[in-house]
Amino acid sequence: MHPKNLHSQGYDFTALVKSNPALAPYVKPNAYGELSIDFRDETGK
Repeated sequence: MHPKNLHSQGYDFTALVKSNPALAPYVKPNAYGELSIDFRDETGK
């Protein structure tokens, strides 16, 4: 990512879920233990 990208350190999924609770079922820890969304999952699109 570009160094000036606001999300270069990742997204704050906790804050995103707090502001949009409908995301909660789709936010899960990834293989590295960080919260993420699996965009390959058709139900989350």
